[in-house]
Amino acid sequence: MSKPIVLGALIGAASIVVISLAWAAPQPSAAAFVHPHAFEVFGYYLPSSHPRVGPYQLDDLSMGGPEEFAAWEAGRRTRTYAPVMLEFSDVRSPMATNEQGQRYHTVRIRVLPDSYRVAPGFLEFRGHDARLGHVILSGGIDAAALAKAKHQNTPLTVVRAGMEFRGQRTGNVSFVYFAGD
Repeated sequence: MSKPIVLGALIGAASIVVISLAWAAPQPSAAAFVHPHAFEVFGYYLPSSHPRVGPYQLDDLSMGGPEEFAAWEAGRRTRTYAPVMLEFSDVRSPMATNEQGQRYHTVRIRVLPDSYRVAPGFLEFRGHDARLGHVILSGGIDAAALAKAKHQNTPLTVVRAGMEFRGQRTGNVSFVYFAGD
């Protein structure tokens, strides 16, 4: 929570007091980023449907390993990567083909967190982007399904959450676990 800045003045014998309250811009605290070190969530989480608002659609949720969470939570951050990120594409952008022959939109938007809480049974992400506005993903991670998906290398639904971006709720989104290539 931000702290108020109080400006005041005592004027003349009549003791007129002028007070102005202004709120300092909130800075993310260490408590804004929460992840138990032992909870291993590294991988990509692909939505079973691609929520879309206007020309922007959700492509994936990605989460890092314990080292990336620890670095971020200790304040060692970059402007291009976070241990929890959402990636969107602009469906108006040209298409290209990646090295595996898959088609994708060339304009991608990576949303880094303003805050996150990641724990067994819980997932909350809050971030923002100039084009997408506030981005909120709030729901849960099924830790047992995640462990099974990793062990069996099989696509299982492991995250269920509600989502909002561009000022619109997109409804519930389910994600399947993908370890990556």
